[in-house]
Amino acid sequence: MSSRQRWQTGTLEHGKATPPSKEQGLGVGGRGSGGSGKDTKAKKTGAGDGGLNTGARGLKTGIRDQGLGVREKQDRARIGTPAPDPQPPTPLLGLIETYLSSQGLGERTKRSYRDRLGLFAAFLDPGGILAPREITKAHINAYAVSLEDKSEATRAAYLKTLKLFLSRLTEENILLTHPAAHLTFPNLRPLLPVPLSEREMMRLLNAPDTDTHLGLRDRAILEVLYSTGMRLGELLALTLQDVDFSERQCFIRKGKGGKGRWAPLTHEACTFLQAYLDTARPRLVKARPYPQIFVGLRGRPLDRDGVRALCRLHARNAGITRRVWPHLLRHTAACHLLAGGASLFHVQLLLGHALPVTTQRYTAVTPGLMRSTLQACHPRA
Repeated sequence: MSSRQRWQTGTLEHGKATPPSKEQGLGVGGRGSGGSGKDTKAKKTGAGDGGLNTGARGLKTGIRDQGLGVREKQDRARIGTPAPDPQPPTPLLGLIETYLSSQGLGERTKRSYRDRLGLFAAFLDPGGILAPREITKAHINAYAVSLEDKSEATRAAYLKTLKLFLSRLTEENILLTHPAAHLTFPNLRPLLPVPLSEREMMRLLNAPDTDTHLGLRDRAILEVLYSTGMRLGELLALTLQDVDFSERQCFIRKGKGGKGRWAPLTHEACTFLQAYLDTARPRLVKARPYPQIFVGLRGRPLDRDGVRALCRLHARNAGITRRVWPHLLRHTAACHLLAGGASLFHVQLLLGHALPVTTQRYTAVTPGLMRSTLQACHPRA
């Protein structure tokens, strides 16, 4: 039976044809036990067909976000069949959200962890594994095998995130035993990029044309990144109230993990940032009340892609042939500070690292640091 015939003989309810009731009638211009040739007029006025057409607009609104196809949305609105309620999240997905909310993670890290754990939940779903206590060691092993197409580092990251999540469920007695306790990971030391040399850094800082509004903005951005070693997201979140020029420092409110910190500004960073705020930013933002310091050509807050693009542009203009991106300036600032004699503790505070071991990685990039520190500080050096 064609779809048109099904419309003329009954109503389509969740993809199945059901016979029409006597009260409902045909309502499509045909003849039936409860309808007549006057149904066409009733359809226009909304008085016939049991008042189905009266609620069609409301039904369209109700099914807009249910993930249905366009044709199915039209069908449901036409016949008055209510859209099904969205499926509630499984217990495992609910626990994942609770776990992520309790970790104090940044938004990007939270999204990354949600994707990793969501992949595990999707892996279990075809097998009907919905309750956490149904997860066994065999499921973990099968999931690990399914990740073999990924790189070793990516595979380790996915499994580490899963192991930490299941550890929390075990600690809270949601799981009786830890199904992933047997997982071990290779000691993959993260590779740090080679920082820019001091000469390359000076060429990059001098590349923007400070006689233009955008050039002055770009110079201020590069100076602030190199001065503070802040992350790109922290730079974009800076507001006008976060800078204290009298103390030559800025407050980073949206640090990693939601932690704030003060970061000192160099004399050059203060000079170009003040010039940008006094001359260039008012021309760019005009009357728009954006609190963010750095804005684009149309006065809206600058985004990540915009800062990445300006780093690439000025690196080419400076004659730097290798790739330059905002986070490389963070690495460069840390390495230059350590090479200049700064302590690991102070660099850790500047960068906002929670653990000293994270900052200690930079000593591998500056091999002469430990020897120079020994010669300068040890009494028998």
